[in-house]
Amino acid sequence: RVDSVLSSNFINGYSTHKLGALYRLRGESTILTFGGSYQRASLSGEQLFPNSLRVERTFDNFLPTIMIQQKYSAASNLRMFYRTSTNAPSITQLQNIVDNSNPLQLRVGNPGLLQEYTHSLNARFVDAQWLVGKTMFGFVNLSYTANYIGNSRSEEHTSELQSH
Repeated sequence: RVDSVLSSNFINGYSTHKLGALYRLRGESTILTFGGSYQRASLSGEQLFPNSLRVERTFDNFLPTIMIQQKYSAASNLRMFYRTSTNAPSITQLQNIVDNSNPLQLRVGNPGLLQEYTHSLNARFVDAQWLVGKTMFGFVNLSYTANYIGNSRSEEHTSELQSH
């Protein structure tokens, strides 16, 4: 016997199409690569049971990328990367029914979630003087995500939320 409070039927699909190009400039001590891609992502979902719900979204994004490499000497260089990416919500995050697979942490999805869009900046400096046995390096990683999909916990239930 089906319990409508604890059961659901949800069909979803996610497709992406991407077209991009990069251009590389090379100097004596510097390499610069830049470009990007256009991405169209389509998210569709249909909840058939216990209530009828349809979710359809199309996301159009430009995803830039930049890489700079600066060579200071044969032993030292600096590389910096800037990239962007996207991430769609999962079926569990979209369903607006109670998931009681863990009775201590009930979950409810949010059909209004948007796609995440992440900016990442990475920098790496290396000064490796192998002959004298000295190596110095440093790393910096920064990222920012718009429309972050996270979890909220309360005493009553856990639900997927859209941060703004």
